[in-house]
Amino acid sequence: MPKPKPKPKPEFVPDDFSEDELREVSDRLLSAFNVYHEDSPFQTLELFSTALDVFVAVNDVVHVRTVNAAHQECDMAIRKIKAARQIIDTPNRSVSQAQYHQCLQTVKEQSEILQEAVGDIAIHSVEKSTGSFTVAVMTSARAVHRIVEHAAQAACLVVAAMPAGFGKRGARAQNPLQQGREAQQPLLVPARQLLSSSSSLIATVISLLSNSQDSRTLLLLNKHSIALFEATTSIGQAIEANSPGKRECNQAITIVKETVTKIERTHLSAANRQLPVCDSGTFPDLYGKVEDNVRAVSDGIDALIVTARSPVQAGRCASALASYFPPLVESSIAATSKVPNVDQQLAVLQRTKGLAESIVHLIVETRESCGSDYEIITASDAARAEAEGLLSALDNARLTAETVQNLTDSIEQAADKIDDPRYGDVERTFMECQEGMLRTVQVVAHKAQEIVTKSGTNPRDCEFLCVDVTEAYTQLADLCRMAQATADHSDDDDVAIHLKGAVQDLGNSLVRLVRATNDVQLHPSSSSAKQSLVHEAQLVSNRVALVLYPLQTGSRAIQACADTVFAVEGITGDLDTTIMFATSGTLEADVDDDSSFYEHREATLRASKSLIEQTKKFVVAVTASPDQLTDCAQSSAELMTILAAHVKKGAAALSGFNRDGQLRLLNAVKDVASSLGVLVTAAKNATGHSIDDPATDSLRSCAKAMVTNVSALLQTLKSVGEVGDGARGARILESTIDAINQHFVILDDSRPPTRDATPEDLVRAARDVALAVTKAVAAGNSSHLEDVTLAAELGKTAISELLITCKAAAAHAQSAEARLGCLSSGKECALAFKALLELVHTILLKPSRENRLKLTPYSQDVATCSSAVVQFASQIKDLSASCSPILTVDTEEELLNVRSSVDSTVEALSDLRAQINGERESDDPQRLDDHLLRTARALGASVSTLINTATAVHQELVVEGKIQTEAGSPDSQWAEGMISAARMVAITSQLLCSSATEVMNGIATQDKLVAAAKAVASSAVQLLIAYQAKADLSSPTFQRLQAAEQAVTKSSDSLVNTSSSTKVARPELPAVNDGTTEGSMVREITLELELQEVAQDERRDVTDAEERTSLVRGSRQEHFSTSS
Repeated sequence: MPKPKPKPKPEFVPDDFSEDELREVSDRLLSAFNVYHEDSPFQTLELFSTALDVFVAVNDVVHVRTVNAAHQECDMAIRKIKAARQIIDTPNRSVSQAQYHQCLQTVKEQSEILQEAVGDIAIHSVEKSTGSFTVAVMTSARAVHRIVEHAAQAACLVVAAMPAGFGKRGARAQNPLQQGREAQQPLLVPARQLLSSSSSLIATVISLLSNSQDSRTLLLLNKHSIALFEATTSIGQAIEANSPGKRECNQAITIVKETVTKIERTHLSAANRQLPVCDSGTFPDLYGKVEDNVRAVSDGIDALIVTARSPVQAGRCASALASYFPPLVESSIAATSKVPNVDQQLAVLQRTKGLAESIVHLIVETRESCGSDYEIITASDAARAEAEGLLSALDNARLTAETVQNLTDSIEQAADKIDDPRYGDVERTFMECQEGMLRTVQVVAHKAQEIVTKSGTNPRDCEFLCVDVTEAYTQLADLCRMAQATADHSDDDDVAIHLKGAVQDLGNSLVRLVRATNDVQLHPSSSSAKQSLVHEAQLVSNRVALVLYPLQTGSRAIQACADTVFAVEGITGDLDTTIMFATSGTLEADVDDDSSFYEHREATLRASKSLIEQTKKFVVAVTASPDQLTDCAQSSAELMTILAAHVKKGAAALSGFNRDGQLRLLNAVKDVASSLGVLVTAAKNATGHSIDDPATDSLRSCAKAMVTNVSALLQTLKSVGEVGDGARGARILESTIDAINQHFVILDDSRPPTRDATPEDLVRAARDVALAVTKAVAAGNSSHLEDVTLAAELGKTAISELLITCKAAAAHAQSAEARLGCLSSGKECALAFKALLELVHTILLKPSRENRLKLTPYSQDVATCSSAVVQFASQIKDLSASCSPILTVDTEEELLNVRSSVDSTVEALSDLRAQINGERESDDPQRLDDHLLRTARALGASVSTLINTATAVHQELVVEGKIQTEAGSPDSQWAEGMISAARMVAITSQLLCSSATEVMNGIATQDKLVAAAKAVASSAVQLLIAYQAKADLSSPTFQRLQAAEQAVTKSSDSLVNTSSSTKVARPELPAVNDGTTEGSMVREITLELELQEVAQDERRDVTDAEERTSLVRGSRQEHFSTSS
């Protein structure tokens, strides 16, 4: 039987056709097998041919079955895709509960799944992998369906977010608007394209199942894939671009940015002082508008945060928030233009701009965050901070703008109080009121004139001057009120009436002056405003003259006393200048004056006696008549002028090397001048009081002090003329003892203390007394004039400070027992020190070993009394509430003081070297001293570095908690030692500077400078040792301290070597004492060094003498032995 030709495989074969063919060839195979005979070749061939047909038929059946299954999956996918078109055609119904940003997220995720599935479809169709192909087709269909579904949901939400939209989300829309349909098209058009391209792609893939090598089919598949991917991308972009609320957010950002641009232009005008003043309202009204808008912005920020997860509501809130900014900026600019201070203008504008920029940032974060809380909260916090900053800047500006009104109100209220009987309390006498008014009205006149001057150069300062004028006028009105009340009980009623009218008229003029000043500040370039200001200032000057007339004519005595005090102040200032020249050693007599010191001394004695007589008249003049007080005050001023002139000439007539005598004379007459000023002031205060009034008692005390100071001046004159150091030292001690007696009167006075003091101040004063005791004992042992002078000056200062501090600190005592104990212990300490000085006085006049042996017990008595002062200081009040106990020393403050002292020393050395180089020629042989100065300055710089490093080490110890500041702790004792070492560094540095000055001026030799350098190095070592007890020896800071100490030692050695190589012979000069209380500790170190040098020389001489004596004795014994 011939073999049939195979039929071509159709692209799609029905299932029943394949089965019938398989049944037919199976029957033929069975028939062929039944008639088969193995000997017949033809039958064998027929059997094999029939079997082959069966095999082909079976394969065809399997192929048809597989292809038909893939076709069915593709058909299902296409039907599923086409079913999604109904969702797009009716986008007026919500298809899910997804939010808008969830729709966008889902579209992005499904687009990635679709892209991967399309790639799998192409691969598996070529590989004939039917199972994987089927999975890829269904995955792509599901992805397309979900993309279209969420695109439709987003389109529905877009319309729902519109003001005229679909109403509640999830319900069918009624009568959708045309603009709603148009808003949906950017999302629906790419969705339709996605459906079309995906259906075409799956249909094209079916062809690849039959013929995977068809190039046309492959190209068509690639085209549909590209269209599909473009459609998904367009859907994502459309959803992102048409987000509900995004358009509103963009519009809001545009509005706020426009206001930022406007603020920047205004800021530039204000910076150039060209900001025009707005006439749209008063500053309070504009301030209220700005404040209301800022509060509205703050509320809008809160609303935007709440609705951030809902783009629709967030967009509406952003629009509402932006709507507040145009009126806010307009009101802010208008209010700023009324602020006279440019800096405050710029501050308000900058804050307004910052608020606008922060709101822009907040809206951007809300638009882009898709519900993220962190970025929104951060931006909102920044916006709230800017809002608060704007309100704060406005408050400052408001205070400035309201200053004018407050000032004028204060002036008017002060003027009204003059006639108000409720403010008629008498606190001062009529003459005291006159005196105060005289001073205050002059201040008003001065400030008014200064306003005119500043208006042309710096108008901003006029505001502060107006405040000063207001305060001065308020004080003037209060004094006028008290004068009015006092005059009702005296003979000065007419003067008070004239004063009242003049002061009230002055107040009216000042009100107009303040307003004119404000106009100039608002319009600095207006010539009319400046002319008005000048006119008002002239009226103020005229009113001031009307106030001054009754004041000056009403009390000639007060005016005379004021003139005397003024004259005495001038004399005191002139004496300070003369003392400065005497301190520097440049006080010399005039060329035309050939008078001797003794001639001027006689004239000084006569003037002193006359001044004492005039002093006695003050007490009588105060209770007698104003004319007598006037004459007394004028005569006292003339006598003081004559006395000061003779003392200055007498001091100048002394030898230039007797600087000690010059300074003591000048300081003594300065004390007389100061006491005269106090006496005249007391006389003025006592005017009009009875003889039993406390003011009169104060006048008597001042008169006694005046007489005492004149007596001290006479004693100084006598001591300066004496040749013996003992007599001169005795006079100095007598003056000091008299001064201490005067301070006893101040301590016992019932008047309140003149200053405040703490228990810690009292402890420091007690320590100063202990130091003065040391100097007094040293003076008693040496009997040197320098030691006596140092002990006297230091003792007078220490006892004065102790008694004043005792009285001030006792005022804070919580019990009468503690207060009386503090006063009594201070007085006993002063009495003990006075007894010590009297013992030294006795030693100077009658030196004996018995008297010197008494120095130790006397000094111990003072120490015991000083300890009692410290004990009572701790009882003054409960110090547990104080952050620093009494016995704790502020070490950091002390280190700062030491550093300041050392820096001053280095600066003084630099100035001295510049002065020497300017005065000497380059070929001057004495320029060798310039090497010493340069080396000394290097030493001072090393000391400055040492102190700075020590301060850093101390701060490090405090930070690490290695120092405890409780009273009685070991650290407090260590702090005392450390401070002592630091002070010694400062003292020796000052000694170095003074020694260098004396060497350059020819007063001392280079040996003194070398000794001072060695002392500086020794004190630096002590400071390093003090810090070794607490600091970490391996810390970098302490190592720097060690390096600084080594640098000090090296600089000191360099100065010693320089002195040895450049020593210049100088004539021996007598010792000179500067006689000042300043630098008393430096004088102590100087004297100590000199005494050590003398003692060393004496010990060396004694040792040499003993050795020679031993040699002589040995030689004599040897001679006797030989002779025998």
